[in-house]
Amino acid sequence: MDERDYRIDREPDGDLWLLELIEDAQVVWVFPCDSHDEALAAGTVWICEDDADD
Repeated sequence: MDERDYRIDREPDGDLWLLELIEDAQVVWVFPCDSHDEALAAGTVWICEDDADD
């Protein structure tokens, strides 16, 4: 089973939040989000999809 995680960071210029989706310690996708809440929701879905695959 792949280990999934995510990281949320503010873009350097401060306009967007960057959601990094991580699988097996490798960033597999970076998604720009307008708000921290949007990034958090998408990251939560990413984790839940892994649980649903079990």
